[in-house]
Amino acid sequence: MKSTILLLLLATVACAKPFRQTGFLDFMLEDEGSGKEDTEVKVFGPRPPIERPDVPEGPVCPFGCQCHLRVIQCSDLGLKNVPADIPSDASLLDLQNNKITEIREFDFKNLHILHNLMEKCH
Repeated sequence: MKSTILLLLLATVACAKPFRQTGFLDFMLEDEGSGKEDTEVKVFGPRPPIERPDVPEGPVCPFGCQCHLRVIQCSDLGLKNVPADIPSDASLLDLQNNKITEIREFDFKNLHILHNLMEKCH
């Protein structure tokens, strides 16, 4: 009796397919052997990926600057104005060695947690 049960368990394990994970959270998807058919894919075909050109892939960093966490370094770029697209969560902004001669009214408007502004006057 024990050998029959052991033989049945070994037979089911030997027939199992190896696990192949192709993407994160694949375990949440229904597998092929579940008995449920995906009628939406069969009727309409696979859905194309959604393109969102208006949504940036990652955090926005001003052109030429280097952004690391909340530190924005825009030094030595020859800038004449404060960049307009500084991330709103910036806490340190380095504008040293540029050609900025005036600060406009809205240059720092959305920078609510800006603690340090590094600017070397010429």
